[in-house]
Amino acid sequence: MKTTFRSYQPYQDASRVSEFLARTYPPTDRNPNWTRAWWEYMVYAVQDGVEENLASFGVWESGTEIVGVANFENGLGEVYLQVHPDHTHLQAEMLGYAETVLSRTEEGEKRLAIWVNAFDDALPEGFQITYRQERGALRAIHLLWCGFNHEGPDSEQYVACRADVEKTPMYRGDLTAMVRAPEGHLASYC
Repeated sequence: MKTTFRSYQPYQDASRVSEFLARTYPPTDRNPNWTRAWWEYMVYAVQDGVEENLASFGVWESGTEIVGVANFENGLGEVYLQVHPDHTHLQAEMLGYAETVLSRTEEGEKRLAIWVNAFDDALPEGFQITYRQERGALRAIHLLWCGFNHEGPDSEQYVACRADVEKTPMYRGDLTAMVRAPEGHLASYC
């Protein structure tokens, strides 16, 4: 069945989204979507029950069944992609919607934090998730950082400082996720 997009309809969709989340929340440790309770807390507590605050959300339906929702929790500038496991192909479209509608503008630049699960492996073909435990990426991390027009220390100073940070007792390379492009260069890190 064809999937269609529409805007969230305040006062009509809250319970339908709750039902969608209850239907797609598996009783395992791999829960890709919010719980129904989290959704209802956001609608009625975080957003004070003022559903007009949520009118920028995107809703994807297959027939009359909701199969995806792009939403924030606290406000513009963040997004959670709630998607039915049979419709994960919608994630790219959902992200595009979020970039256009749910971003916030700060100092003339659009900003969007995307919340993802550690087990979500939806990467374009050829890209790989790796972790900072692989040494030798300090210069690549610095180049990525410079790519966002950050001012700061020169390359050697940054690399030395970052190397010192990674020597601290609490530093964990397994928590520094990186994405390698098919050509082998670093595409992203977090």
